[in-house]
Amino acid sequence: MELSGQVEIDAPRDRVWSLVSDPRKMSGCAAGLEQIEEVGPGRFRLATKVGSGLMSTRLTADLELVAEPPDRAAVTGTGEASGNSLDARGQLTLSGPPGGPTLIAWQATIAIRGPFASFDKLLEPTAAKVVAEAFDCLRSQLHAGG
Repeated sequence: MELSGQVEIDAPRDRVWSLVSDPRKMSGCAAGLEQIEEVGPGRFRLATKVGSGLMSTRLTADLELVAEPPDRAAVTGTGEASGNSLDARGQLTLSGPPGGPTLIAWQATIAIRGPFASFDKLLEPTAAKVVAEAFDCLRSQLHAGG
C-alpha cells in the first residue's frame, strides 16, 4: 500500500519539526496507540489497535527514526498482529519559510502479510483517514502551544 500527500501547517517550521520528529510528542495524535517506549536512540516499541470494526487487532511494532533536522525525518518499522505482519517505511519533508506556514510532504509504504493482506485496498481509505486526523491533531497541538 502506497500513501502520500502534502499538508500545510500554519506554524513556524521549528515548532512543527519539534513535534513531528519525536514519536512520544506525536503519540497523542496516533489513533489507537496504547503504549510507546524508547528502547534506544531513535528506536521505539509501540502497541496499538489497528483497523476498525470486525477487522481490528492489536499490533506490536518496532520503529527506527532517522531525523535530519530541521527538514526531513524517515521511519522504518516492522510489526506483528494476530497472524499478520507488516513492514512499513515513511518519510516527511518540511519546507517553507522559517516563520511558516510549513509545508509537509509525506509518503508511506506499508507491506502487509497474512490474512489482512487480502483487504489491502479496503484498508487504504481507513489509513488515509487516520493520517488526515493525525495532521488535524498536529495543528491543534501547535495552536494550543504544543
